[in-house]
Amino acid sequence: MQTRANGKSKRFTVGHHGDIAPDQTRKDAANIIVCLKAGLPPVEQEPQPEPTVAALAERYERECVAMHCKPNTIKHYGLMLKKHILRFQFGLSDMPTVANQTVDILVKMFNMAELWEMRPPGRNPCRSVRRYKVKPHKVAVVAVMRKLIILANVLVREDREWAPSAPTPITA
Repeated sequence: MQTRANGKSKRFTVGHHGDIAPDQTRKDAANIIVCLKAGLPPVEQEPQPEPTVAALAERYERECVAMHCKPNTIKHYGLMLKKHILRFQFGLSDMPTVANQTVDILVKMFNMAELWEMRPPGRNPCRSVRRYKVKPHKVAVVAVMRKLIILANVLVREDREWAPSAPTPITA
């Protein structure tokens, strides 16, 4: 809203589009004009509280994770949100994989906050966060090697050659 009072042009924000009904906006604007003409400062509305990370995390868990993820992922995200994100435990250099997963969840949360208009577009604070370099897990390789060693021991004990067409039972 723009008005002129005491020879000066003044602009005021009455509300954001869609937040306040048009009739209420007109009444608020009229009250501001009356205050200015009387020489009084306009009555400022209390600013709405900024959305918190906890509120964003709750909404993300309720509206995104619960709707689009499998049960195990829901459980994992819930744990990550409670244990690392909501407590702001970002000293995770000793757990680089967990740190990277935490950043991935935060990136998605803030992208959703932009869609839900909780944040201005293009202002994801996690966009430029550098991830830790993580070595690939060797668990699968170790398991395969154990099976190969067992198979080799079975073949040596039975004094026979390995034939790819004949499957050999692997017993632990």
